[in-house]
Amino acid sequence: MNKLLSCPRYNAKYYFQNSERRSLNDSFFWLIWSKEKYTADIETLNLNFDTEMTWVCPESDLEHFILYDLYKIKYDWPVNGTVAGYWNSGEGLRIVLTQYKYARRQDMRGAVFAAGLAVSCN
Repeated sequence: MNKLLSCPRYNAKYYFQNSERRSLNDSFFWLIWSKEKYTADIETLNLNFDTEMTWVCPESDLEHFILYDLYKIKYDWPVNGTVAGYWNSGEGLRIVLTQYKYARRQDMRGAVFAAGLAVSCN
């Protein structure tokens, strides 16, 4: 198993199983704590456009943390990460995202999706 996260209590098998089931979507809220910013290892996860995944890691020391909102436009595309907020013990949680999830993810970068439509003429 690759080094997806640096946290010693992390159970990578759990995330890979949910990735295989394609359940890393907005049916659940995913919070991942790590010692470092998300890396290329996370590219192997099947994240959706609607994924609710927040990656938390130390900003400069173990007193200040940065939160990233992670998603993919398509399963086989690279991970998109947006700074979602900051946390420290003095100020608490500060969210910097101001737009609704789909408004801030509206740039589909030229993705083409196949779709079907069923029409019933009674």
